[in-house]
Amino acid sequence: MQIAAEANRRFLKTAAPQAAADWDLLLKHQVDLVFPQELEFLLSLKAWREGSHILDAGCGNGYYMSRLQEFFPDKEYRGIDLSPELVARASTRHPTLSVSVDNIVTYAPRQRFDIIVMRFLVQHLKDFRAILDAADRLLRPGGRLVIIESDLARCSNFPALPIFTDMLLAFARVSAAHGAVKERLLADPGQFVAASDPSWSIERDECVTSPRIGPFTGTRLLAIYQLWVDLCERSSMFEFDFNTVRDELQSWAAGPANFSSVALRLLVLTRLSRH
Repeated sequence: MQIAAEANRRFLKTAAPQAAADWDLLLKHQVDLVFPQELEFLLSLKAWREGSHILDAGCGNGYYMSRLQEFFPDKEYRGIDLSPELVARASTRHPTLSVSVDNIVTYAPRQRFDIIVMRFLVQHLKDFRAILDAADRLLRPGGRLVIIESDLARCSNFPALPIFTDMLLAFARVSAAHGAVKERLLADPGQFVAASDPSWSIERDECVTSPRIGPFTGTRLLAIYQLWVDLCERSSMFEFDFNTVRDELQSWAAGPANFSSVALRLLVLTRLSRH
């Protein structure tokens, strides 16, 4: 069963060598940018501290799992992703991690998990009930589903980047038009989860932000922004003047006093009861 929105499937393609390389670099930068803040959040979760079996759904190149393993070496990690190219990189670079090419909806391991992490995955998916059904099947009783997504409304650029922001909003609109659930989920997580499956609820809903980043030139965040422009253009998800976006970023990055801050939304879901 394919639950990725049609337009987003084009965005996620990694078959071409350049696309795989871009995604590999993007995933690494995205982790390094906000990992300390995510780590603090995970440490605040009793379920995380006590859990021992972790599934990273949409693990990509395995870099996020490898960072988690550095800080929590006593836990057992398993990663799945639909990209053979990124899973191959994860297997090569992180041989102590168990990774495979699998779909969360049909994945059938022998074990169940204490925590499922979906980091920057739900933004591409369109069937939230299928996600919850998969989590119910894969989690042990009392397990938690942790969803981590960027929160554009709480990100900040000073001065503003209106053209780049319009590009991101265009991506969000096209994704939503093809059924992707991120915007509806973040708008009202409690109501959206209850409407999808009333036996699930939001246990935690928090926002974490990166430290202020600036001067901008040469930063991971600038590389992330540039990679997003490249990936959006290559995907042909929507029409846009991508060179104008690049010009805006280049000009903006030259400002010595300009800065940015990135915000992530972290949701912890728990099942209230079993049928």
